[in-house]
Amino acid sequence: MKQYHYIKLLSLLCVMAVVSLSSCREDFDYETAYGGKQYAEKCAQYEEAFVTEFCDGASIAPDHNWGFTALPSVEELKTKAATRSANTNSNEWANTYNVPADITDAERQAVFEYVKAHSTENSIDINYTEFFVQQVWKGQDVYKDGYNNDVYASDKMNQLTAGAPSAKDEVNNFNSSNGSIMLMVNSGTSYFAYKNSQDSGNYYDVKNTDYKIFNIPDYGYYVCFDFQAHGQNPNEKVAADGIFTDWIVKIVPATRKDSDNNNTGNEQPAEDPEYNVSLATMRIMCEDLGTTGDFDFNDVVFDVKYITNKTAEITVLAAGGKLPIYIGDRSLGNEIHALFGVSLSTMVNTNRSHLEGFAASSEVIAKDPVTFRIDVKSTNPNDIPVYVGVDQETGYELSANEGVPPHKICVPTEVDWSNERFDIQVHYPKFRDWVQDPNVKFWESTPQDNNNNVVNSGNTIWSKGFLFSGWSTYFLDREEITLSKLAVGKKLRFNFVLKVPVNQHPEIVAQLGNWGASIIEDRKGLQAGSGGYESEKTVDVTVTSDILNTLETCGSKVFTISGMYFGLNSIEVVD
Repeated sequence: MKQYHYIKLLSLLCVMAVVSLSSCREDFDYETAYGGKQYAEKCAQYEEAFVTEFCDGASIAPDHNWGFTALPSVEELKTKAATRSANTNSNEWANTYNVPADITDAERQAVFEYVKAHSTENSIDINYTEFFVQQVWKGQDVYKDGYNNDVYASDKMNQLTAGAPSAKDEVNNFNSSNGSIMLMVNSGTSYFAYKNSQDSGNYYDVKNTDYKIFNIPDYGYYVCFDFQAHGQNPNEKVAADGIFTDWIVKIVPATRKDSDNNNTGNEQPAEDPEYNVSLATMRIMCEDLGTTGDFDFNDVVFDVKYITNKTAEITVLAAGGKLPIYIGDRSLGNEIHALFGVSLSTMVNTNRSHLEGFAASSEVIAKDPVTFRIDVKSTNPNDIPVYVGVDQETGYELSANEGVPPHKICVPTEVDWSNERFDIQVHYPKFRDWVQDPNVKFWESTPQDNNNNVVNSGNTIWSKGFLFSGWSTYFLDREEITLSKLAVGKKLRFNFVLKVPVNQHPEIVAQLGNWGASIIEDRKGLQAGSGGYESEKTVDVTVTSDILNTLETCGSKVFTISGMYFGLNSIEVVD
């Protein structure tokens, strides 16, 4: 539940008076570090470490704005949003557009065979604002629910939706019958979804999990859905089969006719951001510079939603730093730790606790987001000040200057932040690619190994990621894991990352179910040297009938992962 806080400066000072102003970061003296020359030196150290970490001898893209750009005015967004819709006047389409030909039986069969053979490949992106949607394939597969009853998948899939997560455009008057077609105007293709009547009509809209987009040679672009259900009751639980042929539709760019009724061109246009209402809200993730080389970008995480061109709603999601941080005018008292009601030494929502409801370590707690409003001078989120420190002499404003290592980045709101002490490129391996090329969407990346080879393939059954510093425990929930890919004789591949302090060693234990039998136990097999280390460790566990039976019957907690100085990136199933 959102909380609206209006904190006066006096109350904030009372809170700060009982908090030590020296940083809890091990290598940082808050009281002396940020005066004049020392601040400049710290920035230089940060920039050098950033380039070393993410550039690999290359350079930052000189025009990189780190995701910060002026958004369309609120008035523009509202005006454009009012015109987003399916154009149901099919009798008028041919007056303006080149209406695509009907789908042939030969095309249906070819598309079905292609998708079935390529379902393990990742989805591509397409960017259209005006496009036709055509029915191609209604699947015939029968699934089993939690009661082992038959479920005819395609009969449960309805209400096709396009657009964006925050601006869903239903494809009206469209069904799964052959010949069905609809024209979408001022919409978008960054998002697709269907409603699932097996699961109380919830949206299923996760790219590469619920749907994929394929460019099929000689035919075009197709959105392909894999049926599954994740409701609370057994009859609402249906495991995906990893084959995206339960519902297939074709996306055809709507090319306009000129005055001579000729095709004006068939090139894919760039999506017009003014039509994208989701741009009214963006997410800011920051580094407070308290520790050089700490690039988890979770020292403060907040969403910005523009209410008017002069007013923004700020929702603070996480506080992973231990320095005083203010959003907006410091005189308003918007210090994030005080807003959460915690001391500077307490981190908030920077372990899996922010999603799972438990704290992975004693220094991190879970809190509800905190929301307040501030005055703004523009609709560019970079103009919202983020201050570190309590006064002008020792404090400073975080910056994101073009082509320079940023203290903050701006991303879509669906981008999750890293866990505490978990480098952002561990969570998002293409982050370094984004540093060198701003056109890369790093949050759509797939975890990779040290040779830059993709390790999370279509056989990945879990990829949420977490990191342990001190001894902790994490429970992998059944709802998060695709167990349908398992079979006796296959191997469970656990992809770990080791982050070990000086003269310490990682301890890794993986158990079946909730504190069941151990299938991995490496407590002291790896010893760090004098300088500590970061590396990767892969452990394969052969699936036996006992393991399979346990996983199928152990309840909601499928694995219990315990230990320290390591993270789990993903779990795969391999032959």
